[in-house]
Amino acid sequence: MANQNQYIKPPSKDNNKVINNDDEYIKPPSKREAEYVKPPTIEETTNQNVTYDNKSKDKFIDPYKNPSYFSTPKMGITFYINSYIIISSIFILISFDYSFLKGMIYLAYFLLTNYTYSWYADYKRYVGGRFSSFFNPYGAVNMAKASSKFMNYHKSSTSTNWLGETKTIYKRDVGSSLLSFLAILIFSELIKYFITLPLAFITLFFHKKTIRKYNEAVDNIN
Repeated sequence: MANQNQYIKPPSKDNNKVINNDDEYIKPPSKREAEYVKPPTIEETTNQNVTYDNKSKDKFIDPYKNPSYFSTPKMGITFYINSYIIISSIFILISFDYSFLKGMIYLAYFLLTNYTYSWYADYKRYVGGRFSSFFNPYGAVNMAKASSKFMNYHKSSTSTNWLGETKTIYKRDVGSSLLSFLAILIFSELIKYFITLPLAFITLFFHKKTIRKYNEAVDNIN
């Protein structure tokens, strides 16, 4: 027999009445409307892509854009020895005889221009070209050597033996060949120096550009 406390009263007719009033009716949410996500329009998609591209361009860093003036690799002293600094040393020593301050100014100027010119000359030798041989530090030496050899200075001596036979001996004239070599070398180095003098001054202002182009050339070849 069921307990009285467990008895559940059935709903009355008033509780099951139909709701005819629109104000009391609450429309349940549609599942399709709740889960529906409106896709982005073409204009919104285009704006997002433009924003992304701008951000990616801002983050890109060009490794060759702005190299430091003295960010060159460490090289030995022989890298900076050339006819430009050798001949310029004569002017430096002479200027010190007139004034110590003037001598220091000349020393600083020629050392700095020799630094920028040495790297420019090395870059021109690396990429090659029509005038790359001009920047060869031993170009004048090779030319003087070839010219002296081409002139082929010789001296001859004639001797007669007891039978009356005449013999002529030809020997290379070392003294004349050496003088010819030195004359051609000095003359060609002086011409090269007066061409290099304004060029070295110009390299002061384009040194960073030279280093950038040098780095690009090395990376492209590798």
